[in-house]
Amino acid sequence: MNLYVEITTGLRRPGGGEEFSKYYNLHVLSHPWIDQFSYSIRIYLESAIRNCDGF
Repeated sequence: MNLYVEITTGLRRPGGGEEFSKYYNLHVLSHPWIDQFSYSIRIYLESAIRNCDGF
């Protein structure tokens, strides 16, 4: 089980269609240091959170 499931945000199709995907929204964590990271580091962090399974 992923410990960060509460920060997932759903993506909807244009025009208000059904949800077709989800991603981990790092801004939901509300930490000021997230904006200080470069884009590539934020991608690595999101990937690490996505693959976190409690180990």
